[in-house]
Amino acid sequence: MFCIILFSSSVRAELNILFVNPSIPNEPFWQSVEEIAQSAALQLGTKMQVIYGGGNRIVQLEALKQYLAKNSKPDYAVILNYPGGSTASMSLLESQQIKFVTLEQTIFGEEREKIGVAGQKYKHWLGEIYFDNHTAGGKLARALQHLKQAQLPKQETHVVAINGHYGSESQARFNGMQEYFESNNGVVYQAVHAGWSEQVAFNQSKALLARFPNVNIIWAASDLMALGASKAAVESGRIPNKDIFIGGFDWLPRAIQAVEKQSISASIGGHKVMGAWAVISLLLYDNGHDIFAQQKNKKLTFNLDVITKQNVAHFKSHKVKINWAEYDFKALKEKVALSHSIAGLSPLNPN
Repeated sequence: MFCIILFSSSVRAELNILFVNPSIPNEPFWQSVEEIAQSAALQLGTKMQVIYGGGNRIVQLEALKQYLAKNSKPDYAVILNYPGGSTASMSLLESQQIKFVTLEQTIFGEEREKIGVAGQKYKHWLGEIYFDNHTAGGKLARALQHLKQAQLPKQETHVVAINGHYGSESQARFNGMQEYFESNNGVVYQAVHAGWSEQVAFNQSKALLARFPNVNIIWAASDLMALGASKAAVESGRIPNKDIFIGGFDWLPRAIQAVEKQSISASIGGHKVMGAWAVISLLLYDNGHDIFAQQKNKKLTFNLDVITKQNVAHFKSHKVKINWAEYDFKALKEKVALSHSIAGLSPLNPN
C-alpha cells in the first residue's frame, strides 16, 4: 500500500493520518471522498487509516475513542464535526495531543462560539477546509431558476425543497436557496427533511407534487434526493427539464449521467476532493509549510461548480468512477505550496 516518500528527508518516514469518515462504509458521496483521499495518501507516501462515524455524533465519538484506545496514536487526524459533538471530539484529540484539521463548516451559533477558531482554544486544531454551503445552495437555486426561465419564461417560479438532516449543513444550503428565490421572484412552498435518503425523497416528492401541482422546481440538498425526486416527478406525470427542474449536490456519477439524459437538471459539486486537500495540507505542514497559518482564521476555502446540460460534456469524465490513482497529486501539492491556497486548484476541474 505504500510508495516512495516524495518529500525531503526532514519528513518522518511513513506518516500516519487518521481519516474519520463521518458516514457509513460505501455511502456514495463519502466513499468518494475517502477513495480520493486514499489515492492522494498512497501517491504521497502516507499511511491513511479510516474509521466511520455512522452518520451520528455519538457513534462517531465512540468510534474515535475506541480507535485511540486500541491503536498507536496517529500523527494527524481529519474529522468532520457533527453539531452538538464538536467539543467532545476536539477535546479528545486535544487531550491526546493529536494535530487535526476539520472538514466543512458544520458548527454555528453558540457551539461555534465555544470552539472558536483554529488554534485558539484547541491548540492542536491546525485549520479548516470547507466550501460555503450557503453560497452553494443559492448557486444551485440560480442554475435551476435560469433553466426554468429558458423553458418556461411565462410561468412564475414555484419551489419545494428536499433537505438532508436537521443540522447546520443542511440549513446553510437551504438558507442560501431560500434567500436566492426570495430575491428573485420565487415562491418556496414547503421544505421537508429526507435525511439524505433517495427513497424518502421519492415518497416526500410524490406527496409534495400532489399537494402543489404547479411546482416547477425541486431543489434538493443531495444528488441522491434529487434522483428520488426525479423518479417521483415522472411517476406524477411530469417531464424533468421540460415542465419541472430538479437539482442536487455532490456530483455523483449517477447524477451526472442523469443530467446528460436530462432526467435531472443540475448537480453542484467539487467538494468530494476535500479529503485529498486535507492530506496535502497535512503533508505540507509536516514538511514545515503551514498553509493554514497564511489564511485568515486558518481557513482554506474552495468553490463548487454547477453541472447542467449546457456544460455536462465538459465534465464527462465524472460520469463514471474515476481512477484517482492516475491523478498526479504530487503536482497538485506543489501548486498548493506555491499558491499558499487551494482556491481554483480543484483536481475535479477537467482543465
